[in-house]
Amino acid sequence: MAQNVTIAGASYSAVPAIDVPKTGGGTATYTDVSDTTASAGDVASGKYFYTASGVKTVGTYPIPELDFIDYLQSSGTQYIDTGFVVANNANPRRIVIDYMPLAVSSTYYNYRVSGAYNGTTRVLSLYGASSDGRFGVGAGDIQLGVSFNANTRYLVDLTAGNGSITGTINGVDIGTKTYTNYNYAGSYPMFLFAMNQLGTAVNLSSIKLYSCKIYDNGVLLRDLRPAKRRIDNALGLWDSVCCTLFFNAGSGTFIAP
Repeated sequence: MAQNVTIAGASYSAVPAIDVPKTGGGTATYTDVSDTTASAGDVASGKYFYTASGVKTVGTYPIPELDFIDYLQSSGTQYIDTGFVVANNANPRRIVIDYMPLAVSSTYYNYRVSGAYNGTTRVLSLYGASSDGRFGVGAGDIQLGVSFNANTRYLVDLTAGNGSITGTINGVDIGTKTYTNYNYAGSYPMFLFAMNQLGTAVNLSSIKLYSCKIYDNGVLLRDLRPAKRRIDNALGLWDSVCCTLFFNAGSGTFIAP
């Protein structure tokens, strides 16, 4: 939480954090955490957080017993809500997704592997089950120059930022693709196996998903792997960053190997 502070006799308003030079070089960042609302029971067991009074505390929330599986397969009615919402700023974002489309379309928007759309701008929207592969950021759907084929596995690593898209598909550099509308901030969380359009899953795809990572300004925010909860065999994507198992938000059930 930002605070008004006085340093060396000078006053500063709404300061969220302070960088202090370290003796050995570099800086140390001190952030005010007085607005923290989490308790130990909210944080995964073994993970550390700071209370509102600044006390380093270990979480006690039990992590479910899981078995990791090779992939999570959708039939076209299942999807995952990742909870990742892009803030209204200019940070570059990156998605690294390992998947196999089981059905493709010549119409690029029929099947969507990921993304969100608030009616104006798109967020990390991969049209990766089409002969006209595209990546939706800002107001446009940018052609990647790649044709995605059914029953072929793809490792897609794309970054959107500063008006350009860069990255690789199965290790092949796509070059630099440009777009004019950089403000691709969204209002809805990003979905996988579909696109979130104004809160509704649209253009659901039939794919096998092996893993997915989402970065914001170089920081890993989601590290998702297919998993099965032992207690009831429930299937989902386990996020090792926030220690959460994301379940099917659609209808029907995912298929496991």
